[in-house]
Amino acid sequence: MAADPAAPHSSAVTDDSGDGDRVLRVMARFIGVGFLAYLLVALPEIGPDAAIVAPWWTPVALILAFGPGIALLLSTFWADLRWLPRWGAACACGYPIAVLLWLPAWNDQLIDSSRSTWLVNFSGLTSLAAALAWRPAWTFVHLVFVSAAVAFVNELGRGGRDAIGAQLVYETMWAVTFSMVFLVAAIMALRTGKLLDATRANAQQVTAAAAASKAQGAERARFDSLTHDHVLATLLAAEGANGSEKLAKQASAALSELDRLSLPDDQQENWWRSADVAASLRAAVSTASDLFETEVRIHPEAAYIQYPAAAVRALGEAIGEASRNSSIHAGPDADRVAVIEIHEAEVRAVVADNGVGFDPVRVPPGRLGIEVSIIQRMVQIDGGSALIDARPGGGTSVQVGWAARS
Repeated sequence: MAADPAAPHSSAVTDDSGDGDRVLRVMARFIGVGFLAYLLVALPEIGPDAAIVAPWWTPVALILAFGPGIALLLSTFWADLRWLPRWGAACACGYPIAVLLWLPAWNDQLIDSSRSTWLVNFSGLTSLAAALAWRPAWTFVHLVFVSAAVAFVNELGRGGRDAIGAQLVYETMWAVTFSMVFLVAAIMALRTGKLLDATRANAQQVTAAAAASKAQGAERARFDSLTHDHVLATLLAAEGANGSEKLAKQASAALSELDRLSLPDDQQENWWRSADVAASLRAAVSTASDLFETEVRIHPEAAYIQYPAAAVRALGEAIGEASRNSSIHAGPDADRVAVIEIHEAEVRAVVADNGVGFDPVRVPPGRLGIEVSIIQRMVQIDGGSALIDARPGGGTSVQVGWAARS
């Protein structure tokens, strides 16, 4: 039996819809863990450093420097990824603000010159956070700025105003060079994730366009076949006819086929019983021509089997076209026969005559009767096949069939 169309369903929506989102989440989580780790490392140094600044500065600096980083870590466990770049920008801004506030908070006292202030330990990490939100150029500017600012504060706190000199340049360059490696790696990882997403989206668009083009081609072929097999055939039969019963049946069949093709797919019958298959294929031959002797064989194992309606319709159209061609071109003295066999997983039909025949090689490409109405129609059906055996003076045999895929 055919599977029913998939019913619409709802599912939980997550923002990790692509590689770029997953890279962003992992990178943000790594940076957030880094802030938490540096907070633990800085705890022993916060007390001694607090002695050289105003009392208000230490709690404010801790909130500005570490608060956004911890919030960034926590936000990686939320479904909405839009907050990650925002917290990344907050990390990038909070840290330099804490550094700059150190200047008015400094009371001109000094720490041990063998130590460094706790701010200097993680300046590069804040630039990694900036990479989550800003363009690479601004991220590099941020790295240089925070490295120079924290180096200035560190030298000022260790040696006073007289200590500012070449050491400041060295500390800045070392911090920039050391952090640059990790910053470039982070930017490339984020860019690669976005590139993968863009490539996947483009591939999906190309695939969708190809599928749409193929569907349009298939639909165009269906209407070409319909026009040739029913509309044109009926009009040609009407020429010189005087309202014969056969013409009326043929016209009615054409109108019915037009009505059927206008129906949505979900309103068309999908499976036919073997008896209906036999009746439909027999009718296809008799509607196209009354010159045929038609034999239908339903094998016992097929009595209760159902067959895909699309395959049966294709078979009917193909043998109908073959019957029309034979009645027109085989000659008045030709004997004609149609044999239809229905097996458990296979339907075969042969339309044959012993008329004048033709040379298949000399048939112009694209002839609707043979190429579209018989060969292409059957090839486009899953499990369909078509074989035309003809030679001048030797008659014509058209064999079409459908077999279930195992």
